[in-house]
Amino acid sequence: MATETSRPRLCHLRKVPDYEGYGFNLNAKKGKSGQYVGKVEPGSPADVAGLRDGDRVVEVNGENVSNENFSQVTTTSQL
Repeated sequence: MATETSRPRLCHLRKVPDYEGYGFNLNAKKGKSGQYVGKVEPGSPADVAGLRDGDRVVEVNGENVSNENFSQVTTTSQL
């Protein structure tokens, strides 16, 4: 049975005019493919959207980024 932390969640992250960036770090994990959410800043767009430390980024702007590196994921986020 899946635990709450292992269930996929859809988070709609949007830029806001009065906040610089999105408010989280994007990291790789040794031995694992993909990119993961690092520290989420309280009150940031990432926090409001429901992102949590350790979340794996699977899709950005409708594009699957499961196996992409940092540069590829951040480029996709600017589409």
